[in-house]
Amino acid sequence: MADLFIANGHVRIYGDPNVAGATYKERKQLFHNAGNGAFTEIADPAQLGDLGCRRCRASGGGRLRQRWPSRCAWSQSERPGQLFHNNDKSGHHWVRFKTIGVKSNRDGLHARFTLTAGGVKQVASVRAGSSYLSASDRRVYFGLGTATEVDKVEIRWPSGTRDVLPNLLPNASYIVTEGRGVTGRQPTAEQIGTRRTTVAK
Repeated sequence: MADLFIANGHVRIYGDPNVAGATYKERKQLFHNAGNGAFTEIADPAQLGDLGCRRCRASGGGRLRQRWPSRCAWSQSERPGQLFHNNDKSGHHWVRFKTIGVKSNRDGLHARFTLTAGGVKQVASVRAGSSYLSASDRRVYFGLGTATEVDKVEIRWPSGTRDVLPNLLPNASYIVTEGRGVTGRQPTAEQIGTRRTTVAK
């Protein structure tokens, strides 16, 4: 299940005089999804690394070079941007989807996914943007934990079309087309690495 990160930084150079403690530089925030509808902020400085006080203006998340886990990027006023990599070594599973609309818009924006795996139900939508002057990866991602199969995925498209995908394998990037279900796959980092090794031989 998705965690939450927030880029902060006041617009006014002296902060907001009407808010006690408001400053120009503000700490980025990271929240852990407890899986019960609540989030817990990670506030221990030893765990935050370089998520310190900055003047951030935008943030975005996604996968670089088709890799999992995720990365997130931050833009900062008067400083270079930052790129953070998730170094999770748990070996937990994942799945992702790229949408192609037919009756709906071409990118499948606002298509709503409901995924069930390992007895847990998750919901996510295809979004065009999520932060100031920036956008995240439009593909829909789900962390599956230790679940070794996706029991069911239901997709409700903006047009009203409903697709149901049963029994999908994890650790794969699926292309789904409105009204047709799974129509292809995108290569994963492991597959790309295998192809390069094969060519090198």
